[in-house]
Amino acid sequence: MPEAVKNLAEKLSEDTPQVISLVWADGSYSPCMPELISVMGNEINAVVFQAFLCGLMGMGCGAGSVVWEIENWSIVTQTGIYFSIISILILPIAYFTYWMKHSFTGFFSYLGIFIVIFVFVWISELE
Repeated sequence: MPEAVKNLAEKLSEDTPQVISLVWADGSYSPCMPELISVMGNEINAVVFQAFLCGLMGMGCGAGSVVWEIENWSIVTQTGIYFSIISILILPIAYFTYWMKHSFTGFFSYLGIFIVIFVFVWISELE
């Protein structure tokens, strides 16, 4: 996995609760989205569920990074397959943890931001 992708993933995982708290928690600390807390019944259940899904996401991204080791594939093939793997992982997790709005617009907004970040990191790795 490119080092910039690892660094971005680590930074985002460290800052996610703070960003959620700043934007949605009305001045209190909230480690996950209020909608998830409501669906899960309490904050502890929501945090455990979110942590489990984040662990799956991390394992999947780590396992998917094996595509960068296949030297007979072009960079475009490696990128396309890696993007597909992490999209299949991250998009459902983002939906289930309420990181995206549960609407057509919410899904495509999240997907668009995800693509922009992916492309930015990929281009920065080429230089």
